[in-house]
Amino acid sequence: MSAWPTTYLGKALGITSQEWTMIGLGDDPAVAASDDLNETVERITALLLVRIAAWVQPRGTFADLSTTTICRSALVDDNAWPTSVDEQVVEQLKKFVKTILSGYNDVPYHSFKHCYHVTASTNKLIDMVLHRVPGEIPPVTYGFRDDPLMQFALLFSALIHDVQHRGIPNRQLAMEDDELAIKYNDQSIAENQSLYLGFSELLKSDYEKLRFVIFPQREDYRRFRAACVDLVLSTDIASPERSQINKSKWKEAFGDPYETVERKVLKQLTGKPQGPVQATPANKASRRMSTQSILSELSIDSPITSAKGGSGDLEEDSSVSLSPDSSDNEDEAKQPTGGPKRIPPISSDKFEVPLKMAQSPSTPKMRKLKGTALGDSSKTAPGFVEQSSQHSEQLSGMALKFHRRLSTAAAPLPSSKRYRNTRLGLRRTMDLSGQSIEVYQSSGTRTSATGAEVSHPGEKKEPPEQIDQLRESVVMETILTAADVAHNLQSFDHMAKWSNCLFLELRKAHVEGRGDCPQNNWYSNQIGFLDAYLLPLARKLDDTGIFGDARGAMFAANVEENRDRWTREGMSLTAKIVMEGERLFPGEDESMDG
Repeated sequence: MSAWPTTYLGKALGITSQEWTMIGLGDDPAVAASDDLNETVERITALLLVRIAAWVQPRGTFADLSTTTICRSALVDDNAWPTSVDEQVVEQLKKFVKTILSGYNDVPYHSFKHCYHVTASTNKLIDMVLHRVPGEIPPVTYGFRDDPLMQFALLFSALIHDVQHRGIPNRQLAMEDDELAIKYNDQSIAENQSLYLGFSELLKSDYEKLRFVIFPQREDYRRFRAACVDLVLSTDIASPERSQINKSKWKEAFGDPYETVERKVLKQLTGKPQGPVQATPANKASRRMSTQSILSELSIDSPITSAKGGSGDLEEDSSVSLSPDSSDNEDEAKQPTGGPKRIPPISSDKFEVPLKMAQSPSTPKMRKLKGTALGDSSKTAPGFVEQSSQHSEQLSGMALKFHRRLSTAAAPLPSSKRYRNTRLGLRRTMDLSGQSIEVYQSSGTRTSATGAEVSHPGEKKEPPEQIDQLRESVVMETILTAADVAHNLQSFDHMAKWSNCLFLELRKAHVEGRGDCPQNNWYSNQIGFLDAYLLPLARKLDDTGIFGDARGAMFAANVEENRDRWTREGMSLTAKIVMEGERLFPGEDESMDG
């Protein structure tokens, strides 16, 4: 092996060997964060080269696909390094990395230093998932540990995710009718621009051989690009639409997150709403009619009401699904074994007390005719429709619409029976022609660029883990969104450092007339961000199960520890950074409201 692979392998191994809480810190110049752009280029190039080697080499070349194992194996075995990844490929990759890093603006927070920290943190999280400890039963990763192309896509996305960020929030760009806001219709403006720049550069002729090595088949590139688009857009945490998509994907993949389950359990125990959103008359009026109120107007007791013997609205974010076409109630039989158990949505068949008509003499019952099957339209439908029409005269508004749909569902047309079971949503869509499109498919995925495998004498090789593309996608997005704010999930030194950088960036924008003053409530806002966003995110990392039973809990523990220290030291740190902001970016004097 020539000298250059050894140099890059040593760099990658050194970076990966740092503890999670110490990424980029310390006195060792080989791993401490650097202000030198060229040094940062070398480091990120090294990390990406390892991911390319994992994808290009036949499955089985390495004991596992962690950066740690690949580097150690290739340093002692010359044959472990792929011959197709030669100096020309390395130079093209290095040029690409330098072009992207040079595209990061010189702003206090979203600079190439932030890019490096996110990329190094992403690499560490990948390594923690993939590295096999002898004697340890590997956790379920939904195919990610045997999917080197997606591992590369995740690290690549970390590199490009904030390129050319101006240090101005998306909402400010939208309010200004900035050219980028017009270009991307006010949606994830900075993130869409980063994707455009990253892929526009990658597709240039300068990187032809690099692309040939990474994407031997056109399908490889399409899958890679689709993953990168989802990953980078998922980092736009300030977008309500994107946040809802992320939440919906998580719920479809794993069920309710910890906070939602906790809130529902507490509500059942206490009979009172839990969480920051209180059910006031004002916000009740602004919401759509709840399932409980619809059933009430239909004179149907809800399962929860019947079971408890009392009344009360279902929680606004509960997973009630009464539509046969809803994608919220997928069959539980489709769940793969292993990993976190999905919490089933609440529906009528989950309770011992069934839905029933109220026993009021004035209210006709919807009952099945004796001796007929519920789905027999020739016998059941007339009686059902007759009584339904009588009952419908007493209804109005949404309750009437709901009642009509129930009546229609009782007697579907023969030709529509097939499509009644076609649930449209995150997993499945349909085009204008009526063709069903399966969004998350595992067919056609390969465990290496060539699809080849190697085996070693005396070694019992396990089959690759089956890929669940939806869960794998959610896992990857959770990793990148965590790495994007990794400083808060690491040590307090990290949190204080990057919190100060963000303050200065927002202060600079404010002085330029492009945003609000950040010093107002800065101390309390950091606590709110830790509680409302970071702690749930840290728990999601654990809840995926990909870090095993022990390591996953450390992320939430770190957030809680940082929160405790911030409550003790945050006021003094806020006072210092406010003074520093006024010195670096002088403007009108503003009083600090902690």
